[in-house]
Amino acid sequence: MMVNQVLVLMKKEIDKELKLEEKFRSLCSKMADIVRNRAKYIEELERYPWLRANVDAVEIARVLKNAQLIDIKKVRDDSEEDEEEKKWEEEQVRKWLGMRQEGMR
Repeated sequence: MMVNQVLVLMKKEIDKELKLEEKFRSLCSKMADIVRNRAKYIEELERYPWLRANVDAVEIARVLKNAQLIDIKKVRDDSEEDEEEKKWEEEQVRKWLGMRQEGMR
């Protein structure tokens, strides 16, 4: 009798963990979609040079870029970052700063 109760409890715990893992994967995929959508908006803003002169457009792009970086950091653990990702982030920041300086001129 006691063994059956333990098995039932173990089964319930495993089911809970599987459901939580499924929810976590779903949230990660939604977050990745959000990041991709923001990247599209940022690329669209960066594509048109006449928008760079528009201070509001530059500020919107800056806010979107910061939100994108925050979302990326939420999705992945910073301890798992590799050198390629760090270089990409640094390149994006440099590109962003250059765009911002051009917009201020």
